[in-house]
Amino acid sequence: MSKKKPKKRGVGTAVEANLLPVMNIMFLLIPALLMAMEFASMAAIPVSPPQHAAMSEDPTTPPDREMEVRVTVASDGITVAATGAEVVAGLAEAREAALSMIARTGEGDADYDFAALTALAAQLKASSPETSKVILTAEGDVHLQTLIYTMDALRGPSCSMGKGNPDGCLLWRPVLRAT
Repeated sequence: MSKKKPKKRGVGTAVEANLLPVMNIMFLLIPALLMAMEFASMAAIPVSPPQHAAMSEDPTTPPDREMEVRVTVASDGITVAATGAEVVAGLAEAREAALSMIARTGEGDADYDFAALTALAAQLKASSPETSKVILTAEGDVHLQTLIYTMDALRGPSCSMGKGNPDGCLLWRPVLRAT
């Protein structure tokens, strides 16, 4: 006697995937993500790329009205110097003046006197209001967080960069220069 083999189910039939629930979720998820991006605020510090080569200066050109401020962060403290202003921190007819050496008191990142650096930046901004750029250099053993604290101190405590307009900022355009 011959036995009949039972017929297997689903071998020849195609199964359709029901994508309607997935499409509904995506339809609701995309606008929700777009709205969330509108409300998310991102904090950024505008920094110019490093400059490796010094440009040759023409000695016959008159000095700029804008002051060039150089800040060097070292392991023993922060040195601030200014060039090119007619009046630098109360010094009449100064073309170049080393303004200050802010000494470091300990070993941590917070041992730099950032309040004194902010006061010095306010003094420089008062003597040359159109100055906004600062050239920042650092020794190799200085932590990156120390550079961030330095840029924050130079910008000032009431600096607000809403819509790209600097409100209440001191020296808010840092340029990192390689040494």
